[in-house]
Amino acid sequence: MSDLVKSPSSSDDRTVTFGAKTILFAQQVAQRLCCHHTTVYRMAESGAIPKPINIGAKKKFAWFEDDINRYVLIRLAQSSTDLAKLGA
Repeated sequence: MSDLVKSPSSSDDRTVTFGAKTILFAQQVAQRLCCHHTTVYRMAESGAIPKPINIGAKKKFAWFEDDINRYVLIRLAQSSTDLAKLGA
């Protein structure tokens, strides 16, 4: 039996898990980063966010949720530090 599980929901909000890992598609990553999905691919290409994984023959790319969460937390910490420097 496969570890890959899809949750039943709309195509934009689908959640896919592989074992204990959750996989996000470009549209979901874009929602979390408040940007367009094309920007997500550009960010990955430039190295700003982790590179996506290829999960299928139709060139379907996805990111591990943990990697995106880590990126967001790092950016928040950097923003807080930058704001503290401005206030000092």
